[in-house]
Amino acid sequence: MKTKKNFSLLCLAAGLGNLYFRMPQELPAQAAVLVGIWQSLLLSLVMLLLRKAGGNWKDSALIRWLLLSVFLYSAGADLMDLNRFYQTAYPQQLPGWVLSLLMLGSAAILAKGELRTLKNLTRVVFPLLVISLVLLILSCWNMFHLNNLISWGWSKISREMFSLRNLMLWPEYLALALWVTEEGKAPLLWVPLVRAGVCSVILVMAELAFGNRGARWPAQSLSLLGQLSVFNRLEWIQITVWLLLLMTRLAFYLYLSRSILGKSDSFLLAGTAWAVSIGLTAFEPEIIWQIQQAALWAAAGIILVRGVCPWDGSSKQLHA
Repeated sequence: MKTKKNFSLLCLAAGLGNLYFRMPQELPAQAAVLVGIWQSLLLSLVMLLLRKAGGNWKDSALIRWLLLSVFLYSAGADLMDLNRFYQTAYPQQLPGWVLSLLMLGSAAILAKGELRTLKNLTRVVFPLLVISLVLLILSCWNMFHLNNLISWGWSKISREMFSLRNLMLWPEYLALALWVTEEGKAPLLWVPLVRAGVCSVILVMAELAFGNRGARWPAQSLSLLGQLSVFNRLEWIQITVWLLLLMTRLAFYLYLSRSILGKSDSFLLAGTAWAVSIGLTAFEPEIIWQIQQAALWAAAGIILVRGVCPWDGSSKQLHA
C-alpha cells in the first residue's frame, strides 16, 4: 500500500468540523467528559487494530464501495446538519440550502487539489479555532457559576460509559487508521482524545453558564453571551471558524472518495453528496445517525476480518 505522510491534524480538523452542529446534549458535563475520554481511548485502540490490519488486507470491490458510500453519505449527513442548524438558529437569514451549496462547492474545489492543500488550510484554521475558543471563554467568564454543575451518581455514569450508543466512530477515524505514515508508524492516535477534549470544554462551559437548562447548540449559545469590549457579539466569529472546519471535513471526504475511485471528478462526487442530503430530508436525524454508525462499524469490521483472515483474490489496490 502506498503510504502517506502523517495527516493527523487534517483528520482532527475533520473530526472537529461538526461539533458545532452535533453535540452530545443528553449527558451532564461531568458525565460527558468521563464518557468522552473513555470512549476515545477505545476508539484509539480500534484505530490501532485497523492500522495493523491495514498492512495485510487485500483491497476488494466490497471495501472500496462500502468506504465510498460511507464518505459520500457522511458528507450528505453533514449538509443536513448544517441546514437544520441554520434554519433553526437563523430562519430569517440566507436560506440554508444556499449556504450548503456554497460549502459543498468550496469543498469540491479544495478536493480537486493535492492533499497538501487541505493540510495547509488546516494549519490556518487551527490557530483561528484556538483564538475563537479563548475569546469565547474570556467573554463569558463572569457568567460561569459552579453551582450550575449537576452532579450525577457513579452508577448512571458507568452505564453511559459502557453504552454502545456513545461509542461513536467517525469517518475520518477510519481513514486515519487505514493510512500509515512513511515511517510505518501508527498515525497520531490521540486524535479522538483531542476531539473529546474540545467537546468537553464546550460542554462544561455551557453547563456552567446555563445549568440544567442546557443549550441545543452550546458553542452558538455561549457566543451569544459574549460581552467583550472589542466584540459585542462573538457569534459570527465562532460560526465562521466552525464553517471552515466543516468545509475542511467535506473536502476531506470528497478527496478520499476521489482516491477510492481513482481521481474522479470532485464536482460529480459533490453532486452525489448533495443528492444524498436531499434524500435524507425524509428521515429523522437519529435514524440518519444510526445508519451512518452501522455502515462505519460494518466497514471497520470487514477490514479487520480481511486483515486477520486474508483470502486470495485479485483486486485494485486502494491508494491516495
